[in-house]
Amino acid sequence: MNKSFSSVFAAAAFISSLSPVLAADLHELPVVSGGEPRAFFFRQSEGLARSGRLPFENWEKTFLRLDGIMGKTLDEEVPGTQSPNIPFFTRFKQAHPKQAVLLHFNGNARDPRWECGGFFAGHWLYFNGCRVTADVPAQPGEAVITIEDPSLFRVNMGRYGDKNEDIGLCALGDDGKPDWSRSEQLELLAVDAKAKTLRVKRGAFGTAPRAFAASKAYIAAHQTEGPWGAKSNLLWFYNYSTACPRDAKGRTCSDVLVADIARRFLPGGSLAAFDGLEFDVLSFRPHGGGRGRAADTDGDGKADSGGSGGINTYGVGVYEFCRKLRGKLGDNRLIMADGHSPHSQRSFGILNGIESEGWPMLTDSEIVDWSGGLNRHEFWRLHGRAPALSYINHKFIDREAARTGGEKMLQVPLNISRLVMAAGLFTDSAFTYCIMPLGTKRAQVGIYDELRMGTANRIHWLGKPLAPPVRLALRAPDLLGGRFTQRLRPEQAKLETCDDGHALKITALKPDADKLTLTLPALALPEGDLFVHLRIKAEPMKGYPAAIPRLAWVGWRHAGDLMQQPLLAAGMTLRGQKDEPLRDEVGARFSIVDKITVAGESHRAYAVHPPYRGVTGSTFWETTAVIPADKPRLTFFSALTDKAKGKSDGVGLKIEVRRDGGAEEVLSLHHREKQWVARSADLSRWAGQTVRLRFTTDPGPAGNTVADHTFWGDVRIESGAGASAAPDKLALTPQRIMTWVGGEWFESGFYFRNLGPRTVDLTFEFEGGEPVYLTDLSAHAAADAIARDYEHGVVLANPSTRPFTFDVANLFPNAKLRRLQASPEQDRSFNDGSAVGATVTVGPRDAVILGKEGAERLRVRPGVPANRGSR
Repeated sequence: MNKSFSSVFAAAAFISSLSPVLAADLHELPVVSGGEPRAFFFRQSEGLARSGRLPFENWEKTFLRLDGIMGKTLDEEVPGTQSPNIPFFTRFKQAHPKQAVLLHFNGNARDPRWECGGFFAGHWLYFNGCRVTADVPAQPGEAVITIEDPSLFRVNMGRYGDKNEDIGLCALGDDGKPDWSRSEQLELLAVDAKAKTLRVKRGAFGTAPRAFAASKAYIAAHQTEGPWGAKSNLLWFYNYSTACPRDAKGRTCSDVLVADIARRFLPGGSLAAFDGLEFDVLSFRPHGGGRGRAADTDGDGKADSGGSGGINTYGVGVYEFCRKLRGKLGDNRLIMADGHSPHSQRSFGILNGIESEGWPMLTDSEIVDWSGGLNRHEFWRLHGRAPALSYINHKFIDREAARTGGEKMLQVPLNISRLVMAAGLFTDSAFTYCIMPLGTKRAQVGIYDELRMGTANRIHWLGKPLAPPVRLALRAPDLLGGRFTQRLRPEQAKLETCDDGHALKITALKPDADKLTLTLPALALPEGDLFVHLRIKAEPMKGYPAAIPRLAWVGWRHAGDLMQQPLLAAGMTLRGQKDEPLRDEVGARFSIVDKITVAGESHRAYAVHPPYRGVTGSTFWETTAVIPADKPRLTFFSALTDKAKGKSDGVGLKIEVRRDGGAEEVLSLHHREKQWVARSADLSRWAGQTVRLRFTTDPGPAGNTVADHTFWGDVRIESGAGASAAPDKLALTPQRIMTWVGGEWFESGFYFRNLGPRTVDLTFEFEGGEPVYLTDLSAHAAADAIARDYEHGVVLANPSTRPFTFDVANLFPNAKLRRLQASPEQDRSFNDGSAVGATVTVGPRDAVILGKEGAERLRVRPGVPANRGSR
């Protein structure tokens, strides 16, 4: 018998032997409605159940100490999980109805060897493919298939570099598009690029070999991820697009997946006792691509990256999938998905909340994106389906390993763990963790002292929050003096005041705009940090459900630095013709280079080359610039490459101010040097204006394009009588932080550490061209320190790199506060049980959770949740 089916039968037989048990009322689960902090065990529960190292009774005692468990109990990603885990998890729920039992399920993809019989070949996501150029007979075993473009297929790929791609082969319909109703699956064995052939194993994954005619068949690689473990396989991506090919019953991939999941949770299903599930990943856009490949979501054989007519049909399809699943499962099941990234699903109002796998981001163990993480969780707190439940999964991986597809787990110091826990408390989020506390022995699962009141061993000990978090940076002076409406300048947008001048309406310059951008130029900062605060709302993007919010970004760049702001355009102009996009076939080039070295000197640069293959013309790029009022000038460096063969006769460089009525020349020169030359141009004619600048490179009057590889370096606008900004002032890398913007006013913060002293431009970017409304914009030279009051304690957090002193006597005037008493194996020097005075100093990137005197006498049984009622 197939191992997958035998595990299903074993699990089903065990479950049928149990007395019927159904999921509890969600509002009765302490992880939803209990006092703070709320916490549960993550996939350690899954791993120890699957390993067989512990009998059920020992496993049960290990995981009964918090508010529940989450783990894999199906084989969609890790083979061999179902048979041991479903019985353990179900029995646990039967014995402890108030414990949350949650499924962890891959939302992007599944192992094609596991229960895929209900899916149609066209339901999977493929890259763009090509035609088969020779007949393919219906023969089993290995075969060599001749194709148009072998560069579209990969071997030695996957997470460990030891897999070859899985492939779909199908007939072409009368319309020339792939017909997946006549198809077969293949395993790729080798690619011969010179012979244009693939060696494959026929009739794979339960399909049968078929005959295909030359030029009337189509072949494409599956879009895959993983494998997520040494014994796992490549996982095939679901095609969530609303344009996904349909099977003979008219069903999309989403329709089949909804039915597959729902049947397991409904009465009689193997997961009927579970309280819900969390979709690991579940992205808003398709992953992968590059080197001539991208997702083909509408099944027409052409790359579309999930888009059609300017609409992300894949992302809309993910939203519709979640909506349909909610309709099947009802409101008494928790449904969550990853939401720590701007690329995550946007199923607001449908899902109860999100997981942040690594907070604020998986590779951000320095907590640089502190405010971005708070923005994401706060938006979900307000817009998740009731009862809202988001959680932080405390883990970090090595950034360098992540770039190469690895996942080296980092163990961070306790101050970082405390800071992450505080962030969860500020956003009413639950907490789980892969990073174990100090003193946790192998094959054990420790509990952080902050989650159980140290040696008092009481969970939920803080109780309910008594007030929203207090953001102390807002008490510092506003650097804008309340005059934000006068300071903001449009880049790719129009501005008008509304609400009696207290708010701004931001609209698009063009009907087809895909973003709106603003800048607040020349903000002078003292030494230290910067905190920016605003409230925003927006109209929904056309073609999307109204509940799907838009991305917004607030950031900074070095004042006047034109290398850091978005381009308005880049293109070419052939002599005697109009502007047009760059075309590879004529050799026109434009790219951004972080650092280019010519003759031993380095600069950030735009690398350009005028068109030269059979044509003559120029290459240009355009950007918006806010021209200061005080002695403005444009400075830059220009160079020709010193590495090209041949001798250039030089290039023409021209800078213009472009207006609807024509162009005004700023500078025109001929550059011949294979080294950097400093340039400068006076901008006094345009002082105080926002203008569009065009930078043009042409081959000169002779039209000779030999070795005309040109660089525009460190292009800046400066003002005043001083010299250019010192190199150390440009060394800090500009940063931007995300938030969500929807149909209701939402308050967001943006925290930039160690930014001053310097002068910066603040940048604002909003996804989509529909109107956005902005108010209450302020900027503060202060750390984003936060405090919050609870029934039985307080939380103080300092995300800065300097110590911060909290005036607790003023913040909590009637509270007598005391540190926790740490357990022997954790941080006894920090949590020493001592009383605190009128002030508490919290170290860099740290937080402290203090108890109120008397909290230790709460009538809560050790290790047992108190029912604190609704939050």
